[in-house]
Amino acid sequence: MVVVVIEREFVKVAGFALAGALLAFFALMHNVAVGLTVSAAIAAAYALVVVGLFAVGRASLPVAAAAKAAGVH
Repeated sequence: MVVVVIEREFVKVAGFALAGALLAFFALMHNVAVGLTVSAAIAAAYALVVVGLFAVGRASLPVAAAAKAAGVH
């Protein structure tokens, strides 16, 4: 996930965070018991990260396209 952030592919990182939100929502990670909404606060935090990363990724698309057109990597 860190490499994808370094490469500034924030929409892909949002997908990873979405997977984390779903896993946390069903308590398959970050919890001692498995169940529906056992760790809803953690899932909500992941969801906020998803929204933020997706917004940053969508906002940076024009900048990335302009840099690619100019030949800058």
